Amino acid sequence: MLLPVLSMAQPAGVLAPQSASPKLLEGFAQAGYVHELWVLSSQLSYGYSSLSYTGNGFYAGGGLRSRTNANRPLGFGLSLDYLQYNMDKTLSANEGVQRKYAFARFTPMVYYMFPIKSAFSISARGDIALLAPIGNNERGYAQLGLKGCVGYKQYELNLGLNFSQRNNSPATATYSKWREQTFTLGLVCFPYRFAVVRSAAKKPSKMHN
Repeated sequence: MLLPVLSMAQPAGVLAPQSASPKLLEGFAQAGYVHELWVLSSQLSYGYSSLSYTGNGFYAGGGLRSRTNANRPLGFGLSLDYLQYNMDKTLSANEGVQRKYAFARFTPMVYYMFPIKSAFSISARGDIALLAPIGNNERGYAQLGLKGCVGYKQYELNLGLNFSQRNNSPATATYSKWREQTFTLGLVCFPYRFAVVRSAAKKPSKMHN
């Protein structure tokens, strides 16, 4: 006789299967265009020398980031990608170094999603990138970066500026002071947001059960 009363008194989660807790992290793939600007400067006996060089390239890779919403606008993440750019011919002519540069780039990041009522999401991102050289005659370096991001469903478009400065350039044969600005235009895709990917990921677990 007491069984119905005791059942009603139990928490709902005890009697019914608990729903899966939402995942805090999601994976993403990214690719984008890179415009590179180098400024090489040195102090001479008769004055000061400064030359600028430009180049173009791309990056591609992926990573993980935390999910954001109106209640949790601050997020964190990290990415690993391949970065390559080719400088213009004047760099080789003036400095006697190679034009092609390639790096493995590891980037911890923090971002903030602005609370707006729209189908689009708008966020700002800051990051610190560590670039490890892949090619010969190259030096690694670190970059600071800022990005503005606009997202819609499974995709995000971002526009960014990265910058770096040090006493020598990524080319080991140069010894001038070096300053860099990198402009990027990138596209990010979140595969798990596609229904077909989610259903495919759940099928093995159902078969196992």
